[in-house]
Amino acid sequence: MKEKGYSILALSAFVLGIASIFILLQLIIGQIIVIFLPVLVITLGILCLQKTNSKENSEERKLAIISIILGALGITIITLMVIFGGWSY
Repeated sequence: MKEKGYSILALSAFVLGIASIFILLQLIIGQIIVIFLPVLVITLGILCLQKTNSKENSEERKLAIISIILGALGITIITLMVIFGGWSY
């Protein structure tokens, strides 16, 4: 019986994807790093999609797609904050 598990790449993309949508993270880490965090999430998700086989690791593939969506959501939140003046210097 084969054990099903997620790769480190998929898990790190998912965890960073969840972290990228939290606005409170911007207050703790800083603004420059938070802008690049969703880009890193999308990059890790795409790398994970390239490495996984769709027939063998469908769960890991779903996790990579979810992390890409979370990264896009993080970019959207940051863009909306910049447009509507959420950041004040």
